[in-house]
Amino acid sequence: MFDTLLEYFKTLQNYNDVVEYNIMILTEHFKSETPRMNHTFEKINQKYDYKRYAELVHDPSLDTHLEFWRGSGQFNLEVCLASLNGVYHPDADFGKFYDMDELCDWRKFKEYQNDEQQYLFFELSDNLFYTWLAFIWQSFNKNLGGFPVKILENNSSTVFNLVDFAWFNNSQYHGFLDKPIRRKSFFNRELSINELYSRVQIPYQYDVVNCSRKLEKEGEIIELKINKTQVELSFADSDQNEVVNLVESSAYKNFPIYVKRHNELLNDGWHDITYTKEADSRLQ
Repeated sequence: MFDTLLEYFKTLQNYNDVVEYNIMILTEHFKSETPRMNHTFEKINQKYDYKRYAELVHDPSLDTHLEFWRGSGQFNLEVCLASLNGVYHPDADFGKFYDMDELCDWRKFKEYQNDEQQYLFFELSDNLFYTWLAFIWQSFNKNLGGFPVKILENNSSTVFNLVDFAWFNNSQYHGFLDKPIRRKSFFNRELSINELYSRVQIPYQYDVVNCSRKLEKEGEIIELKINKTQVELSFADSDQNEVVNLVESSAYKNFPIYVKRHNELLNDGWHDITYTKEADSRLQ
């Protein structure tokens, strides 16, 4: 499941023996939990069918969407319906259906030699957590009842949308206050694990202005880039570039334009190869 990402991680600074070992233990844990999570997601998907919308929600006039709630800085999950009145509780039928603290044997992990190693592990583990959940959940999108679904970290702004696999402000479904409708899969194919990791890695706090993604289709390589002034699509074997000049000074408004173009490319048969060891270097 994680093989291509693990190969890519070897190119990262500070990804030494300790970090590599701990990431291997972590991904083995995720893989061992995948069958159980598949079963749980299937049960959640069956319960929250849009056909039962009226009986599931207390007041259909209020927006109601589905949330996977996690504690701040924790790797745990509960599911609940969220509405405009702000009063909702985790679904007692599922409880805390995932908790890494209880399920993972932390004695297997090695101690870090410095802060840089520890910081890298925390960053990778957080990204892998969202990637793993998205990888499992996407198989249920074909039959998703219609509720917008997101992962929310402790009622904060850290929101990852499981409809189009994008962070809150970048998502085409960031308006969770819209009335829920029956939704089909956003993408016309299932994304690979490294493509989902790429989606998780697209900035949402906008302290990083520049972002680049490489994509491949039938042997052709392109690069999708954004900076302060434009979104640019570069072709490896051509001087004909596609440029969209950004009129907004706010990255908050510009990054959704970038993600929207990324969406279109993925649905047009391009595959994101950014986080693979085999990523082409012709555009460097």
